[in-house]
Amino acid sequence: MKKIAFLTCDDLTDYVVDDNLLYDKIKTKHPELEFDVVSWSNPDVNWSDYKLAILRTTWDYTKKVDTFLEKMSHIQKCGCDLYNSLNVLKWNSYKTYLKKLSDKEIPIIESHFLEFESESEIVSVLSESKKYVIKPVVGASADNIQILSKTEITNLIQKIYRQGLVESKKWFIQPFIEEVIMGEKSLFFLSSNFSHAVKKVPKSGDFRVQEEHGGIITSYKPTDDEFQFAKNVLKAIDEELFYARIDFLNTANGPQVIELELIEPSFYFRTDLKSVDLFIDNILSIL
Repeated sequence: MKKIAFLTCDDLTDYVVDDNLLYDKIKTKHPELEFDVVSWSNPDVNWSDYKLAILRTTWDYTKKVDTFLEKMSHIQKCGCDLYNSLNVLKWNSYKTYLKKLSDKEIPIIESHFLEFESESEIVSVLSESKKYVIKPVVGASADNIQILSKTEITNLIQKIYRQGLVESKKWFIQPFIEEVIMGEKSLFFLSSNFSHAVKKVPKSGDFRVQEEHGGIITSYKPTDDEFQFAKNVLKAIDEELFYARIDFLNTANGPQVIELELIEPSFYFRTDLKSVDLFIDNILSIL
């Protein structure tokens, strides 16, 4: 049997990682599964040595997304099966997938992409009573996110549009949702089967829920409505998935998608140890 490659990046300094729970369990319970933890950008890897390449902690891909997708295509051409698939990676790399979910009537946090809307269209929907966040279309871990007033966001939009369409494609705007202070929810699925859920609460005085920014991650039992909401999100995706993490907020208008993590989701294995076994079972079912 060919080996499995779990894809990571060159430097995980300052990241919180618990994938060793997965790797240790495979070593002790499934020694027949040979694997390596390999940096996706390592130029010396012979990818034809591997049967599967499962993306795990490739968390630097957002800084060089085109190079990343080219390498994923190369890995696939070497006869190594990618999970998730290359089509899924391409689709999920750009936050414009949120617009496509919305087109399928999936509730998302209201999003305005500078690529698709004019300066006047976006400014016309801004409210003096709201705050807004501007985010990169390719990004992760709340990097480069700002909270701005209508005046501040208007001035920034005008500056971006003056720089031309190429620059404007890099950003989108959402209202700042106060409910994030109460916690963001994440539901995890393996091949469309529910695995577990977590709640992510930012530290006092912050809005970022990631552990790297002081967020607190705890196990969570979703309500029936939240579970059905997540299942509806999965049904809106046309590709088969090895795994999916659905991040959402409960708002006054019900659950709304923040992000759909299909590339390198942190699985927070330590919050629910059975998820490690389910992850391994998913690998075995493919093999």
